[in-house]
Parts: sequence; C-alpha cells; structure tokens
Amino acid sequence: MEEYLQYMKTLRSQMNDVEDEAAKISVEEEMQLTNVRTLESDIESAKSGITQLKEDTEKMRAAKGEICSKILEKQKRIASLEFDTIKLSQTLELIQQERVGLSSKLSEKRAYYSKVAEDMNAKLQKQQEWVSSTRKIRRELQKHDLATGKVVGEISKAEGMALYFSLIAWLGLISQIENQLNFVQQFKLKLKPPHEYLLISAYWSVVRTNLINELDSAKARLEEILTLKAKVLTENTKIKLAIEDVKCRENEFKLKAAGLTALEEEYKALLSDKAGETEYLQSLEKQVEKLKEIRHVVKCACGEEYNVALNKKHAPIMQQLVLRQDNPPNRHH
Repeated sequence: MEEYLQYMKTLRSQMNDVEDEAAKISVEEEMQLTNVRTLESDIESAKSGITQLKEDTEKMRAAKGEICSKILEKQKRIASLEFDTIKLSQTLELIQQERVGLSSKLSEKRAYYSKVAEDMNAKLQKQQEWVSSTRKIRRELQKHDLATGKVVGEISKAEGMALYFSLIAWLGLISQIENQLNFVQQFKLKLKPPHEYLLISAYWSVVRTNLINELDSAKARLEEILTLKAKVLTENTKIKLAIEDVKCRENEFKLKAAGLTALEEEYKALLSDKAGETEYLQSLEKQVEKLKEIRHVVKCACGEEYNVALNKKHAPIMQQLVLRQDNPPNRHH
C-alpha cells in the first residue's frame, strides 16, 4: 500500500513535471508562433520594400533615359548654335564689306549731287537773268502800247480799237507764257529731294530756256522760228542723253527696282510734259496765223485808203503792227 502511494506521489510529481513541461512547451510554442508571425510580417514588409525598390529602380531608369535624351538634345542644340554662330560671323563680315562698298558709293553719290547742285545754281542764275529780261520786255511792250495809243488817237475810232485789241491779245499771250513759267516754278517746289527734284528740275530748266528763247524771238524775224526749233531739238537730245546717263549711273550703283520704277514714271511724266509744251507751241502758232489774217481798211480824210495788218516777216510770239499803204500818199500827207 505504501508502495502504491509512493508510486502515486511519484506519478503525480511526474505528471506535475509533465504539466509544467507542457506549460513551458506551450509557452515556447506561443513564443515561436509569435516569432514566426513577426518573421512573416518582416518578410512581407521586406517583399513590399523590394517591390517598392524595383519600382523606384524603374523610375530611376526612366528618369535616366529622359535625362540622357535631354542631354543629347542640348548637345544638338549647342552644335546648331555653334553653326549659327559661325554663319552669323561670316554674314557679319559680308555686311561689313558691303558697308564699306556702300560708303564708297555714297561718297560718289554725294560728289555727284554736289556737282548737280552747282549746275542747278548756275541754271537758277540764268533763270533770274531771264526774269529780269522778261520784265524789261514787258516794260517795252507797255511803252509800245502807249505809243500805239497815240496812233489810235490820230486815226478813226474803229481802226484804233482794232489795233488796241491786237496789242491786248499779244500781251495776253505774254501773260500766259509768264503764268506757265510760274506754274513750272511751283511744280518744281513740290518735288521730292534729292534726285527727283534734280532730274525734273533740269528738264524744267531746259523748258524754261526754251520759253525764254521763244519770248526773246518776239522781237526777231520769222526766220528765227527755225533756229528756235533747232534749239528745242538740241535740248531734247540733251535731255535724252542726260536720262540715259542717269540710268547708267543707276546701273553702276545697283539701285533697287523701286528706284528704277520711279525713274521710269518720271521719264513718262517728262515725256507727257514735253508733249504738253509742244501742243502749247502749236496753239501759239495757230493764234499767230489767225492774227495774221486780220485786215482792216482805213480811209484817210484826204480820200486815200490804208490796209492795217500784221507784218508776216516778224516772229510768231510778238509781231509788230505796221500800216501798209495801198496807194502812195500825196505830198501834203
């Protein structure tokens, strides 16, 4: 019995030991499970970290590719800028050379225009001389008008009026010529400097010279018309030569197309002005022919008759009035 109890105590002690051991083992198992769970969570976090690292690596690779492409673009841009720099430097050298050439050409043009200005000053002096001569002729015409008034007082009223109106008609022609010259002067002042004014001013100076010659020929004979026409043709030839010279200078200076077009328009305008002057001269000649046809018979108190007419031997611009006697006068006249 005692042995049984002893065995039972031993068994209980062993069972307690086993329970304690089992409790320890369960505690250890719990600890191991906790460790396993911790390790699993660490593994999951490590996996997620690896995945994030892979994603970051891919992003870095993509960013690296973009950076490399940008670097290549920048290198290409730098190369193109270097090429443009070289090209611009060459262009700058060409511009400097062209600037030197243009400076020399401008110097030549400046000298040419200075010479033309001197010529224009000389022509202006001639025009002033012409104005003074025109005033002198006008005064002579007025004196002639007064002398004619005395003759009108001696003859009958009808014949005197005819002579008076003839003189008034010629004075009107002279006034028209002077008005046309004033219009030419005003037209010259409206032109644009420098070459347009110089070119057309040269032409109008020639026209003014022709009108001066025409006005001076008012006191000359009918044969001077041929000389005047020859002078007009000579001046027209000079004008054409001057225009051709200007065109040659333009070709030498390599003027732009706009300048050439403007000069062509000016040349056409000059030709039209020349045609207008020709028509004006023709109208003057027609008026002279009409005045030549004027005839008037004057009967003197003594019974003799006189024909009042224009002398055909005088110039077409200003013809003198003469009295032609059909029958020779008696001694008491």
